[in-house]
Amino acid sequence: MIKAIQYLDRFIIPLFTKQEFLDEEHKYLELELSSKEKAFGASGFYALDAIDQKVSSLLTHVSIMIAALSLFAVTVITKGITHYLLIIENICYISITIGLLRCIIIIGPEFIGPEYGSYKAKDDFDNKLTIEVCFRRRLYQFLLDVTITITFLFVITLIIHYALPSG
Repeated sequence: MIKAIQYLDRFIIPLFTKQEFLDEEHKYLELELSSKEKAFGASGFYALDAIDQKVSSLLTHVSIMIAALSLFAVTVITKGITHYLLIIENICYISITIGLLRCIIIIGPEFIGPEYGSYKAKDDFDNKLTIEVCFRRRLYQFLLDVTITITFLFVITLIIHYALPSG
């Protein structure tokens, strides 16, 4: 499973970690470093922890929406265009779930590398950590925007279903 995630990361990470994003993230982490007087890595892990908390909350909302959409699609709205809209929205929420789970993946030894004690390895670690924080923050923001949109579409779908006599 880790190999599959690493394979997908090769395509997804460049979309969310353009150089200007990395520069902003590095400045943010350095600013947090100066304000909290922590090591750079500690500042990065603090940022990852904050992202994890937000992702967990969003994952709860998405899980509830998947359950609600499934319930509506099976019991309440079983035919017509709104039924197919619910199925499409449910597929979107399941896709969002996969992205959110990627945001809370644990950083393992392959992230740190075997020669962690050296100075070069520490700089490499700081760079990897900056990329990871930037990636997770941008991916979370993108998924949050998509979740808001899909939730709004769910409300519109219900209005369409109950406003139109044929559903």
